[in-house]
Amino acid sequence: MGNGAMHHYLTVATVQQRVCLLFRNLAIGNVENQTKMVECGCVLKVLECLQAHVDSEAVAGAALGALINLTKSAQQNVVVPATQSRAHDDVSASLPLVKSVLDKHSASNLIIRRTFNLLVNLTSSQPDTQTSVIEIGFIPTILEALKQHSDEALLTSTIGLIISITSSSPSNRVVLSGTNCLSLILDVVKNIENLREKGCWALRNLCRSCKESQQKALEDSEFIAILSGIVQARIVRESDGSRVVDVHDATLRHAMFALWEVTFGVDGNAERDFLNILGESWMADMMALLDDVSVGGAVMVPYRVSVCAAIQKLCETALGRQRLGESGCIQYLIRWLSSSRPEVVVSAFSGLSALAFCSPQNKAKIESQFDNIASGMFRNTAFPDVQSAAFLLLTYLTLSNAELKEQSKRLGLRTHIQEMLSLYPKSNEIQTRGTTVITGLDSSNVLNRNGNESKVLYGRGQEIATS
Repeated sequence: MGNGAMHHYLTVATVQQRVCLLFRNLAIGNVENQTKMVECGCVLKVLECLQAHVDSEAVAGAALGALINLTKSAQQNVVVPATQSRAHDDVSASLPLVKSVLDKHSASNLIIRRTFNLLVNLTSSQPDTQTSVIEIGFIPTILEALKQHSDEALLTSTIGLIISITSSSPSNRVVLSGTNCLSLILDVVKNIENLREKGCWALRNLCRSCKESQQKALEDSEFIAILSGIVQARIVRESDGSRVVDVHDATLRHAMFALWEVTFGVDGNAERDFLNILGESWMADMMALLDDVSVGGAVMVPYRVSVCAAIQKLCETALGRQRLGESGCIQYLIRWLSSSRPEVVVSAFSGLSALAFCSPQNKAKIESQFDNIASGMFRNTAFPDVQSAAFLLLTYLTLSNAELKEQSKRLGLRTHIQEMLSLYPKSNEIQTRGTTVITGLDSSNVLNRNGNESKVLYGRGQEIATS
């Protein structure tokens, strides 16, 4: 019925507006209605209506509202149905029309907000559309909307769109880094508490693996000050001096990750003074956030790998070794050895090796987890990188520890290593490190440090490099 009215009265604005309002209401949170309406061609009819009444703010607002509900997933975190994907395709193909409507009503916050909400729906499910939003020219309106602090609803939609178009498009991050987008969002984070979570999320996305945005953040004197202030304010300090991290605090998580991207991003700026920003236990705070899979799942994997790489980097400095030894991060690395993701296990073994090698205190803590270390190795026989990283750690731990050598016999460590040597005969790293562990288990030896090169010294005078 609605389609017929739209077809016969295409030039009558009031009819078009009322039918669009009807479509909007029918599609709210109802998958069955959405499916039927898309199959009946309602999306195309609304687009025809929008084309015919570009000059009418009332019709445009109603049409955009209908398109939002027709393209919005009625259920969160589900695969977009084929019919809804078709709706997205239809609207995405008409983005120039949507842009022309926005330009015509650039003074209307309602039109801007609804346009941005529609774009969020499209870009969330279609990564290619993220680039189209930039190419078609929506950036000037996005930047202008970020200045309107009096309209929180508009700011919410604007920042939501920035989050969406930077979620999986590195090129969009680079483009936005060439504007004042980062400083405008930082200003929102600083002044509007209700938008702090989304603002920190957008900053995190903008800086993720984007050297240009990271450099811009470092050049902004307020970036680290504002975000570190948010982090410090949201980490609870108990009367005994301990700190409690709420892993479900999304604002804390996004602020910490935004700081992380800037300080340990593509250039790995570990030499920066980030250790002093959050205090001696900041690394453990970060790892606590990364540890809870219920708040991030697979999204946390690259951050876990990154934090382990940072541990290795920080172990090169005296301050880093001291702070890491005091931080309590070893417990998280041990837990990550049971991860189902081999890249996380490799990184955890490498982080533990760096900590064990740089401090006797760290080494003692790690030695107490020997059974868990062996289990992490035994579970990952299909991954040579895991075995190699594990062998290096075992070299450090078993060289001068008679008790661990006995424990190794009980666990069948020697047999396992020999099996790995047979399984990966062409891996020079596994052959060298595995042989080194076996030799160490069979002889009396010590671990020495010689410049930047670590070596295993044997009683027979033989010297074998371990890294």
